[in-house]
Amino acid sequence: VKAALLALPATLDETYERMLQNIAAEDQAYALTLLRWLAYSQAPLRLDEVAEISTIVPGEDPAAHDVVDIYNRGGLTDVLDILAGLVVMKDTKIRLAHFSVKEYLESTRTRGSVAQSFRLDPTREHRLIKESCLVYLMHYSNSEQKASSKQDLVVFPLLDYAAAMWYRHALLQQAEDYRCEIQLLESKTHQADWLKIHKPDMSWSRPFDNDDYDDKASSLYYASFIGRVGVVQLLLEAKADVNAQGGRYGTALQAASLRGYDKVVRLLLEAEADVNAQGGDYGNALQAASLRGYDKVVRLLLEAEADVNAQGGDYGTALYAASSGGHDKVVRLLLEAEADVNAQGGQYGTALYAASSRGHDKVVQLLLFAGAINKTGEDENTEE
Repeated sequence: VKAALLALPATLDETYERMLQNIAAEDQAYALTLLRWLAYSQAPLRLDEVAEISTIVPGEDPAAHDVVDIYNRGGLTDVLDILAGLVVMKDTKIRLAHFSVKEYLESTRTRGSVAQSFRLDPTREHRLIKESCLVYLMHYSNSEQKASSKQDLVVFPLLDYAAAMWYRHALLQQAEDYRCEIQLLESKTHQADWLKIHKPDMSWSRPFDNDDYDDKASSLYYASFIGRVGVVQLLLEAKADVNAQGGRYGTALQAASLRGYDKVVRLLLEAEADVNAQGGDYGNALQAASLRGYDKVVRLLLEAEADVNAQGGDYGTALYAASSGGHDKVVRLLLEAEADVNAQGGQYGTALYAASSRGHDKVVQLLLFAGAINKTGEDENTEE
């Protein structure tokens, strides 16, 4: 008993090293793939999703050929057996047993040990997961098993995750290889299949729901909405129509402005995007950026001569949108650009009433100082 106790690992690092050492040589590559996904997934993964990962083999050029091998699908119990002690199950979800597993695998403490083969580099892992997601989506799109219905989520267990998360992983990597992304966005079939599963500009939508809002948009629009600067640049160099209309937010410029992607906004403006184009939920790019309080984007749009008093969209004017959200920096920028402080529109009629009804005292003071009319005798706290 004493000898057994002395043989126990003294530290967490030693514990993890021993667990990794117990992984059979023929399972080590698969184990690294599993650890990669479990460490950097952007949503909890089901066991069947994790098992499906074994079918994907991202290569040096994943865009060149289909590298999804459906006959190489791992068993559900294989995952738990291979990573014994390193993962835990709760309901149908699987995760790393403790945050220290990821911390150890990212650290330099793995050097010189068996654990070095399992060392994780965040930017590399996000790139490989992104590529795997895109390869999986394009495999699905080309598959004879595709039914374009919710049944596909059973036949292709990783489909929902791949469609919704590939671009999140893309934003967390540093590689400048956009081939897979371009291939997905520029192929009408691939893009259409992706949008049936996941509409990035409609967060409430569910896979294969027949949504009433079905205004298809350009590749440039979607690349702008998800903030893929390099992809946007390549599409613009390929003469994409920078002012194409479509999508929930009307134009690529409004989509990028709403999301606060100032680098994308700058590229679109340099490509002569119409800064005052009307359409979409928020009427124009300036109102969209003002609503979310992105002062850097607002400044870019104003420098490009955006109409500060343009009417339209859900909030009427950019000033109303910024005031409603309590974004005092943006309100100040708009007032300096001579926004009409008493312009009518929106649920509460004026920017002053919108700000006061939501308790944004700093904005209220800015508006009053700029000459906003506070009509006495009226209830500022009207409807919610």
